[in-house]
Amino acid sequence: MLGLRFTGCFVFVLASLVSCTPILGPRPQSSLTVLTWNVQNLFDDVADGGEYAEFVPSQSWGQADFLSRCQKIADVLRTLPSPGADLVALQEVENEHVVQVLRDRFFTGLGYRWSALTPGEGIRSVLLSRYPLTNVGAFAPSWKGQPGRPLLEAQVTTPAGPVVILVNHWKSRLPDPEETEPERQECAQILNQRLLFWQQHSPQPLILAVGDFNTGKDEYPALSWRVAQNPGADRTQRWLSVWTDEASAQKAGWGWREVWQTSQPGTYFWRGQWAHFDHVLIASSSLRSGVFAQAEAGPFTTPAQLTSQGVPHAWSVRDRKGISDHLPVYLKLALAR
Repeated sequence: MLGLRFTGCFVFVLASLVSCTPILGPRPQSSLTVLTWNVQNLFDDVADGGEYAEFVPSQSWGQADFLSRCQKIADVLRTLPSPGADLVALQEVENEHVVQVLRDRFFTGLGYRWSALTPGEGIRSVLLSRYPLTNVGAFAPSWKGQPGRPLLEAQVTTPAGPVVILVNHWKSRLPDPEETEPERQECAQILNQRLLFWQQHSPQPLILAVGDFNTGKDEYPALSWRVAQNPGADRTQRWLSVWTDEASAQKAGWGWREVWQTSQPGTYFWRGQWAHFDHVLIASSSLRSGVFAQAEAGPFTTPAQLTSQGVPHAWSVRDRKGISDHLPVYLKLALAR
């Protein structure tokens, strides 16, 4: 049994922003920019029982700390080349209150009038959008008899046509990668099933999968991620077929293509080594259907995000410095429609 659960629609729209004029630069309607970022345990300053112990309001964590973290995240988003990201997928956000503070106080003028948040407690995923969101749902894997972190799915109505985006935050590799691998395999199978579902639509939308997968193509024994150059790869397996070059992806017409046009060794520095856990994937079938003409992607960094050693400057409760232990990843598409 897959353990697939449809957990409903959790989109909310801030009507008061409809009349506001976004402060955006000129942009061609035939382009789309997406940014995904694990912002590392972004909790607010309100005790509601779902936060980690170090984020219970106290002398070591309070309103000033929460707002400072929000400001640092906003500073990074505002340094993106104009006109910035049309879609922003954040992982490890606590709740609706955090989303509201980010959107209404720190992301003002960026045009994010629509947002969707996964259900649950603790760390969740959110999608912020300049365009209307429809058909929003969450799909949770089963982990030791309990629902795991849901995948967030939304259809985005863009000027260039419909886009389906799946926001991922797969199970952490702690305490042991092999022990936690089954849930990541479940997430991979859910992603494969959602891909198959949307491929049956006509006309087929542009299909994207982004987020923190906590696994990568070079990981062992991460069977949930496989660079498969064989177009006949078994679609029922609990891993993703990921092609790193356009020709193989087009030939297969199945699975995903990862665009990674950078020398950056990874997005996360884990146990003394770079890891490529954060991804932006395009459905291989979208290549075949010709819904976009060109894609470029890679980590987006500013000096404030890195330590003097050039690795992500993780947020620290002890010294209140840093931003996140992950680097954001962007995807810029030139749409053919």
